[in-house]
Amino acid sequence: MEVMTRPARLNAVFDGFPVELVPGRAFELLSRFCLDMDAMGRLDAETGDPLIDEQTLVVMLREFVGQPEAERLVGMLGALPGSSFRPAQQLGPPTVEVSWFELSEHVVIFDTSPEAAFGQLQLPARPRSKDVVAAVNRRFPSLEEELLTPQLLPARVAELLADEAQLDAILRTLVRQLGWWAALVAVMFVGPAAVTRAERFKGKERGVAGNTWPLAMYLLAAGIGGWTLTVVSNCVLAPVD
Repeated sequence: MEVMTRPARLNAVFDGFPVELVPGRAFELLSRFCLDMDAMGRLDAETGDPLIDEQTLVVMLREFVGQPEAERLVGMLGALPGSSFRPAQQLGPPTVEVSWFELSEHVVIFDTSPEAAFGQLQLPARPRSKDVVAAVNRRFPSLEEELLTPQLLPARVAELLADEAQLDAILRTLVRQLGWWAALVAVMFVGPAAVTRAERFKGKERGVAGNTWPLAMYLLAAGIGGWTLTVVSNCVLAPVD
């Protein structure tokens, strides 16, 4: 009899995480981000369609931007065409909770790497920020190095959070290009981008805060795919007409 194996859990990617390269609080938040990401997948019990649990996404985001902002972002996603939320007040068919990797098998634009782990990163004994970026790029070559540097995308995400019209325009562009799940990925950038900001930390931790971004992108690449991350990132960076 064939034994069915369940997909790996996302937190397996954390095996070998270089904790000394990020502030302690950043590691805690990134770990929580991973657990929430792995807990928000649902499948419609009747159709098998993939869904995201709305309340779990709010909980994930509020760790980084607070409850009101988290609810605003989730509300924007919910107003987009093709929204695939399981609402906080379940009114429709029953759903089944699944791991992130199992959910991703039902999302066309996701190309996951369940075998990936931070311990696979080839880092020198005393890595600098550029070494971390290069190591992530070697594992996921479709992720351009400039998208892994902490100076570019995190600053753009902060800019968009302050301009709802621009953010909405970019989310709708992503929906037109790749579908609702691409817009979800863009909103998921918010957490790691917030943790990357050096002003959150003091002393030596400030000097390594920037490493949080490429390491977070490694986690997202494992759970989403380098190509999709690159397309979404470039859309986020593009000027809004």
